[in-house]
Amino acid sequence: MFRKMSAYLAKTDIFFYTLLWLIIIVSLGTIAQKEIGLYDAQQKYLSSIVFWWKDILPLPGGYTTMFILFTNLLAKLVTDNWKLKNIGTIVVHIGSLLLLLGGVITVHFSKEGNMLILEGKTANYFSDYYNFELIVTNISTKYKVIFNEKQLQANNVLNNKALPFIIIIHNNFKNCSIIKRSKSLNKDKAYDIARFFELKPNTRMLNNEHANAGLSCTITDKTSANKMLYLISEHTTESQIIVQNNSHYNFELRHAQISLPFSITLLKFIQEMHPGTQNPKKYTSKIIVIDRALNWQCNIEMNQPLRYKGYTLYQASFVENINKMGSILAVVKNAGHILPYISSIIMCIGLLAHLVKRLPILLTTNRKA
Repeated sequence: MFRKMSAYLAKTDIFFYTLLWLIIIVSLGTIAQKEIGLYDAQQKYLSSIVFWWKDILPLPGGYTTMFILFTNLLAKLVTDNWKLKNIGTIVVHIGSLLLLLGGVITVHFSKEGNMLILEGKTANYFSDYYNFELIVTNISTKYKVIFNEKQLQANNVLNNKALPFIIIIHNNFKNCSIIKRSKSLNKDKAYDIARFFELKPNTRMLNNEHANAGLSCTITDKTSANKMLYLISEHTTESQIIVQNNSHYNFELRHAQISLPFSITLLKFIQEMHPGTQNPKKYTSKIIVIDRALNWQCNIEMNQPLRYKGYTLYQASFVENINKMGSILAVVKNAGHILPYISSIIMCIGLLAHLVKRLPILLTTNRKA
């Protein structure tokens, strides 16, 4: 039974049509980037088990497609005749499986974000591009409670023993506008801006870094006697402070901060222009990398990233304050970055072995011809 099932799953037809479907959904995702942005297109078509075409027809997404490909290649290995004459094909299949495995590791364990550092300042964290977190700070003690994005889903109840109140999430938007209510709420039901304004979801911006995240929630004391509606926005300039049990708490919605195992100090940011124009020729960040007792100076340029401890830091952009320049570094951690190189080498070895094995037969055939 197992051999029959494996033989069926190892059919070349399955691999061919699945690969064809993978090309189609990659093309759909590439086209969709123009409307919904790279991240949303990736999530809809490639990082999904099923996606809906025109909100009517469910179709297999990238996860399902890659799983079928992986199963097909694995079944082919199981059913193959493991003899020396087939060594090339076997090695190529092993390399292909390793390549797919590297993709799975990259999807689930990679991290991307950016780091803003002003000249003379030091930073040891970067901000995630896509995920947000809610920070509740006791202003007097400076104690912070952090809720991650998974906890901020609609209808979730956030109850932390360090806080004298409960937070009930109503809506959580990756990108939204703050619009005026058609009718204001009573001040005993909503706090400050929530009385007069509400959140309206927007289509995700093509540049996710410029999106304005926001959430609406009800905050109640743990007796549920007092309930107040609050609006919390990423880019609001107004302090979002509540008072509970004579303590003041500040609310902040921000991109999730990811700690680095080292620190970066920006000594100087240099911007070079093409002669006679205002077009940038080169950006350079002169930095010091600090890792406990170790520290050294190096440069990060547009085509010269820093690679250290599994992190890659690229020169992305810059900011200009009144008195200081600042550098924006793109930070990437890809746990599976080495696997594509290894799998490519393995597949090359397999193809070479297959060619060497078949070469005498090809030469004999040519002589007879």
